[in-house]
Amino acid sequence: MHITTEFTGSRGKLLLEMAEYFVKELKLNKLKSSIVIKPAPKYVFKHSDGAVNYADGHIEILISPKLKSYRLGIALAHEFVHASDIARGTLRREVVGDMILIFWGADCYENNELPYLERPWEIKALSNQEILVRKFDLENARKKA
Repeated sequence: MHITTEFTGSRGKLLLEMAEYFVKELKLNKLKSSIVIKPAPKYVFKHSDGAVNYADGHIEILISPKLKSYRLGIALAHEFVHASDIARGTLRREVVGDMILIFWGADCYENNELPYLERPWEIKALSNQEILVRKFDLENARKKA
């Protein structure tokens, strides 16, 4: 798996370190996908800090560039959980006419059918984002000690 970022400087370095850790922790090492982490254009987010797109074996993670370090890590972890589910086929999105259908396992939902906090894929990502970031922090603290 090849990971790159369009973030630069210390933020870019931190995002790459976190991404490599999340790949290992989520057991994505053997996937043949490439991952690129990009600052999201201003107009992309109203109520979230990130998004993930998947096409032709390539994963694109968009993160709001305005986030401070901790929130940046939380957003990246959240999107990595989605990327993991997408790469494994557990979560997928299809456009049918003017409808966006979200498939979670065998279940199908219209895009905004469920409130955000009731969507099973969001519940999973929200449940795991903090754990991933804390594990990353603990691992880094051990390396520095």
